[in-house]
Amino acid sequence: IMEKQKAAELVRQLDDERGSKPTITVFDEKSSPPTKKFWDLLGGKAEVAKEIPDTPPSTFKKMFQLSDESGSMTMTKLASCGKQFLDPADVFIVDVGTEVYVWIGSGASSEEKSRGLEFATTYLADNKRPKRTAITVLKEGAYNPTFTAL
Repeated sequence: IMEKQKAAELVRQLDDERGSKPTITVFDEKSSPPTKKFWDLLGGKAEVAKEIPDTPPSTFKKMFQLSDESGSMTMTKLASCGKQFLDPADVFIVDVGTEVYVWIGSGASSEEKSRGLEFATTYLADNKRPKRTAITVLKEGAYNPTFTAL
């Protein structure tokens, strides 16, 4: 039953992401077992993995610095991701896979502060991430458990 619920949830997410364009077909092994054509469309029958993790691997973490120090707003990807790279003079966008954080340093300019969420939203769209991906805005000093674990 849990697998059917998970499959239904995934189908709803895909349907939402693709603007209700997909045609949804439900296959039930008991009433209509998958045919050779079904498996051929999927690239052939293969062994199913025992478990698929719900959380992305920790290697997924990405960190970007948003700064207007040069006179124009730029978003620069950092080589590493961690709290030690947070600079109070700027805004940072941190992607942990399941959620994106906009960290606002206490010394960030008003433009950086006001455009952080805009840049995070654009980042998600440019990377074809689901619209349901949470974006959390954190001001310097206010951390949540997931962000603190960086």
